[in-house]
Amino acid sequence: MILGDADVAVIPVNNCAAGRVADVHHLLPDSGLHIVAEYFLPVRFDLMGVAGGTLDQVECVRSHVHALGQCRELLRESSWGTLVSDDTAGAAREAAEATRATRLPPRRPGSRR
Repeated sequence: MILGDADVAVIPVNNCAAGRVADVHHLLPDSGLHIVAEYFLPVRFDLMGVAGGTLDQVECVRSHVHALGQCRELLRESSWGTLVSDDTAGAAREAAEATRATRLPPRRPGSRR
């Protein structure tokens, strides 16, 4: 948007389960961008791990703070630890390099797994 590569964008402003997306609220006022519409996007997550891994081998789940917040009920019921990553893509990369970590990337709307 700021570079002029797009006319409109969808950005997260609030997360119903995890609250306000603070980075956006800090950056938006000085960006020259304006909110023109609101859209509620349902988000679902998949728990992914290393090839051949099983749920009983999971020790830690790694993801963005809001993804972990949206999955807090599942995480509370498990014995898994959590690690916060800067973003879900980074969490996926970090988990791919680990042997027992898993990640919570959001499922793309309309995608099938």
